[in-house]
Formats: sequence, C-alpha cells, structure tokens
Amino acid sequence: MKETEEIHGKVVVITGAAGGIGSATVKLFDKAGSSTIMVDYIDPPSSTTGMKLYALYQELKNPPDIGWFNCDVRKHMKVQLIVERIVKRYGKIDVLVNAAGVMWSHGVLVNTPIDAFGKLREMMDINFWGTVYWCHAVLPFMRDAGFGRIVNVSSIVANSADVGNWAYGASKAAISHITKTFAHEAPFHKNGPLDITVNAVAPGITNTDMTKGLTEKYWARYITRVPSQRKAAPEEIADAIYFLANNAYMNGEILHIDGGYSAM
Repeated sequence: MKETEEIHGKVVVITGAAGGIGSATVKLFDKAGSSTIMVDYIDPPSSTTGMKLYALYQELKNPPDIGWFNCDVRKHMKVQLIVERIVKRYGKIDVLVNAAGVMWSHGVLVNTPIDAFGKLREMMDINFWGTVYWCHAVLPFMRDAGFGRIVNVSSIVANSADVGNWAYGASKAAISHITKTFAHEAPFHKNGPLDITVNAVAPGITNTDMTKGLTEKYWARYITRVPSQRKAAPEEIADAIYFLANNAYMNGEILHIDGGYSAM
C-alpha cells in the first residue's frame, strides 16, 4: 500500500490492538504512514497480550514515541487519562478504532445459571461501555479540531438471532445503535457541521483467537450461509476499517464483511 493523503501523518488510536482484527488494523494504518497508537489490556504485564504488543511495536514502520498503553476499557477515568496524554503529545486524535472486545459463550437463556450473569455483564461492560467510554473521551477533542473518524467493531449477530450467544449479540447490537446515534450527534455544531464521521464494521466469523472456541456444530450451521465457505481473514476486516476511516461521506454505516452471510 502507498501512503495516502488521508491517513499519512494522522494520529490513529486502536483499542484491542493485540487481537486478530486489532493487530491487522495497526499494521495497515502504520504502513499507510500514520502515527498508530496501540491500546490493550495487559494483566499481568508479562502476559501474552503484553508480549504481542511488544512484538507488534517492533514491526512498526512509524513507532510512536509514547509506546503503547495498558487500559481496562471498563475504567472511564483510565480511558480519559490516556486520551489526554495522547492529545498532550500529538495535539489531536484523528482516528479512533474501537476493536477491544470479548466473546464468552454461555448457552441458551433457560440453561444459563444465575451465577453466570456477572460474567455476562462484564462482557457488556467491555464490548459496549468500553466503546462508549472511548467515544466519550475522544469526541470533545475531535470536535475542537473539527475533524475525526471513529470506527467501531460490531458483528453480524447484532442484527439476527444467535442461539446460545444472546449476551454477546446484545452487546454488539448496542454498539450498532450508538454508532448510528453518535453519527448524528458528533458532527452537529451551532456554527455548521463538523467533518466527523462514526461508522462500524460488522464482521462475520473471522480467523482469530476469539473464534477458535466455537464448536463444530456452530461453525457447520454458520458456513451453510457463506458462499465462499470460509472464515474472514483479519486483514479483510482491517481493509474495511481503513476504508471507513478514509471516507468523509459514509456516516452512521454498519458495514457487513461476512462473505455474503447477511445477504440471505
């Protein structure tokens, strides 16, 4: 990929940077000439996530001099402090990619034990509230600058039944909803519209560590609706994120990258 006027020199923040989609997105924006700042939750510091971030940082063509950030996206004040530190160093945040997320299977509702609800609420806190907190912290600076691109990560299960995976689907449906709502709220200004867009990608099953735990039965049910008969590659999702970050007129869009799954 060649450096582009749209992304070259931009300050890009990517949460969930050590994950499959996150890391592919980091590499793509870095290759395009942006200052790409990685965020993920590293607990403990010697964890696999930390080692992945270190290795990824070593690969960057334009490594940011402030390194990467350890952040539990459920902690709003932590998010706010990181955003303020980035803006203090670079003066702005041009692009925010909310790729942090988890997927914990739990079974159908009637078979879900009460003591599992705490864990499911935690998944909502990470997937949904983490996205909200990052948008809330970054948008004031984007509005001050008059420019910004936010790309959230939803899922194809946001818009359809997903038996045994209802809590994850609900967290992603909530992300799709706020994406459309924030797309209308963010550009509005009394002196005229700002050049800010908020979009989301809705991937199908993607070849990442997160989907390795899916059962054969689940996969067999899914693949019957995918003409290509394969999972998405993380790089294919990253391409869609990059496209949305480069488009000034797409706003409030939930872009499905699912190999045709949602076409049926």
